[in-house]
Amino acid sequence: MNYEVNSFQNYESITIDELKDQANSLLNLVTEEQRPLRVCMNNGKEFLLFPQDLLAPICDSDFRLILLSAMRYAMGKNTCMPVVVSDYIKRHIRLLDDKFLVLAADDIRRYLEDYAEHEPNSNLWQSLLGVLETEQRARKYRKKYRFLTKMVKNRYFPWSEWRDLNSRPLDPQSSALPTALHPDTRLTS
Repeated sequence: MNYEVNSFQNYESITIDELKDQANSLLNLVTEEQRPLRVCMNNGKEFLLFPQDLLAPICDSDFRLILLSAMRYAMGKNTCMPVVVSDYIKRHIRLLDDKFLVLAADDIRRYLEDYAEHEPNSNLWQSLLGVLETEQRARKYRKKYRFLTKMVKNRYFPWSEWRDLNSRPLDPQSSALPTALHPDTRLTS
């Protein structure tokens, strides 16, 4: 609702070339004044340069609890809050940790099992549940892909170097063939 797409437009802006030329003085400016600096790339992309302290509220472990509380509060309400909370979670899902995804999905699932027929925004919560589950699967896939990529890159394969318990010769041996195919040629007296 109050979300602004260009909320950082008011910050000072520089080009990437200016950043290269004045790196030390600009970094001091950003850290001392505790305010972001927009950096404009030559290809039109923009990014923010800011002190790590600005992310502290989002990285705080209590942030997960606050967001879960807001979601639980919004469930069952026939106000704008369910839409605001749901949209916020969807918009910032990349910043939320795996534990939040699990807890939120479980809360929504349990709530819908118990109160779906009385919920005025049932479709909204079903949609959010689908987004949370999709993100969980995507993260699991990305973790598995990174692990496999690392294994291939480092040429590490988890199979054992031990010999087989039922070892056999690598080349064909006459002793391995049935006796009918190689008659006994020893002389008997």
